[in-house]
Amino acid sequence: MSKLKIWLVVAGVLWVAGCGSTKNNFTVTGVSAVCVPSRIQSGQVITCAATVYGTGVFLTTVGWTASAGTIDSTGTYTAPVVTSPLSV
Repeated sequence: MSKLKIWLVVAGVLWVAGCGSTKNNFTVTGVSAVCVPSRIQSGQVITCAATVYGTGVFLTTVGWTASAGTIDSTGTYTAPVVTSPLSV
């Protein structure tokens, strides 16, 4: 089967005010996403993880999207079934 190169983009970071405070004293400085392995075969299932960096108290929940195949809220990605190479 053809191998797929996966490029998943973290769609967004969900920011929520913490601990009932009326002040939001946090700054999200970056998000890093990794899927292992990064090259997969047609129809294969892999796990992706994200790390959110910043200061203060904030949730590290991320939203996932994929341009081909499917990815759920836990980062489980299922590659589409294809018959020729496809960049995602």
